[in-house]
Amino acid sequence: MNQKVLLNPEQISATYDSYNNQLTIEASGREDGVQNIHIEQIAMALASNEFMIIGEQSAAIGNFPYSVKNSFTVLSYPKTITIKTTSGDKQVAVEYSNQSPSTQNLESNSSAKCGLFLAQYSIYIPNAMGAPLFNLFLTVNTPSGTVTGGGNITQTTNPPLNLGTKLDGNFTYMTVMPKQTSILVTATGVPAVNWSPNAGIGPVLLPNVELRMVLDGNWQSGTANYKYLNSCGEWNSINNAKVQIINTNSSNQEQSAKHLESLA
Repeated sequence: MNQKVLLNPEQISATYDSYNNQLTIEASGREDGVQNIHIEQIAMALASNEFMIIGEQSAAIGNFPYSVKNSFTVLSYPKTITIKTTSGDKQVAVEYSNQSPSTQNLESNSSAKCGLFLAQYSIYIPNAMGAPLFNLFLTVNTPSGTVTGGGNITQTTNPPLNLGTKLDGNFTYMTVMPKQTSILVTATGVPAVNWSPNAGIGPVLLPNVELRMVLDGNWQSGTANYKYLNSCGEWNSINNAKVQIINTNSSNQEQSAKHLESLA
């Protein structure tokens, strides 16, 4: 087996696709006697924004150019990423292929009209020290009634918890009284694994999260029941957790609520 080596690329760029939560990294340079060059994420955790360009040392002689590209699932809008190189860490600014971070709020007129918007939620138990915290990032497609995205469940108690999950699900509007509408969101999550397209058929992924949320008609808050698979292979259940949207533009929350309520 050839020895893996860390490279020092000359050019690096990163682009974030906000609709699909995909971070695409491209790197290029020249190397002597290195083959199978590719980009890897430092850690499997979805919250990690550290990457490296590596290759395999070979007997080939000559200084040859290379260009590599790979995509990764991330849970937030990274402004920068870190590339580990032989000359130290390099900070790379991330460009956005769709909307910029300042326009990715739920009150965006264009998002509402297209029936597609992003929502970030915090799911927690109020006044419960040491209870799990579920950070949830969703893309909501209103014409199809589907949600996709990812989440991260953390807990500071011993043993610590840091569980990443990739979610797919559906939502429906429930009207129990005139002018009183709730939104039922159900989703199933599987472990988030970045599988190389050149590595063949990926592993069969079993669910590690089951989520059920009932939100107000404006998508801003609600309650949630969910369960997650712990490191011992046992399901832990959390009931009646509070759901609160995280909106980066608090001054327009009222306008945001009106736009989302109109989708019902």
